[in-house]
Amino acid sequence: DEMALKGLETIKEHAGVICTNIRVCADSLRRGLPVGEGVASIVESSVEVVKTAEALSKAAASYGLELFRSDPSQCCRSLIEKLDSLSAAASNGDHVALADILEYELAPLLEGMEEIACPGAT
Repeated sequence: DEMALKGLETIKEHAGVICTNIRVCADSLRRGLPVGEGVASIVESSVEVVKTAEALSKAAASYGLELFRSDPSQCCRSLIEKLDSLSAAASNGDHVALADILEYELAPLLEGMEEIACPGAT
């Protein structure tokens, strides 16, 4: 139980930090400023959130724990789809599309993940 709760806290923490980084990165992209490794860091962190959520969901099912307010699998699938869209926009060098996907598509999904992860409920 304790490890699962730490995993949920990690999801919530990371999702919050990623959303903050998304706002900064999207603003920089729209203004034509360099973002360095910003987008790559957001992608890597988002993948870790997905992996953690999937592992916790599987463990919760095995041990009869109630760790999420709702099944995180749809949110995880949507996050992966948005990460694929980000990759395509980056490949095309479309900074406006990158900023839009980050801010208007990826950030709301991460906020949703924060909301369905419910530490304290087991």
